[in-house]
Amino acid sequence: MERLRDRYAAIAQALGDEPAPPAASEAPVQVEPEPAEVAYLETLFFARLTERDIGSLVAGLRRLFAARAPWSSLPGSFSASSTS
Repeated sequence: MERLRDRYAAIAQALGDEPAPPAASEAPVQVEPEPAEVAYLETLFFARLTERDIGSLVAGLRRLFAARAPWSSLPGSFSASSTS
């Protein structure tokens, strides 16, 4: 663990002290379930459950959408323009 901590510290020092990207200005909003939501969840987390069981697990849960910064605006992110 000490070696890993030292490595993280070295990477952080090499990256410099850049400010974090600004937080999304919009509050999360509630959205309706997607039509293929159960099938998607089945592939990720609930492969051993039936579609009906998954549906009963997520029934009544709120779904929220939160905006986020584009990946290319994050400090240290790869962008096509940085390769030329």
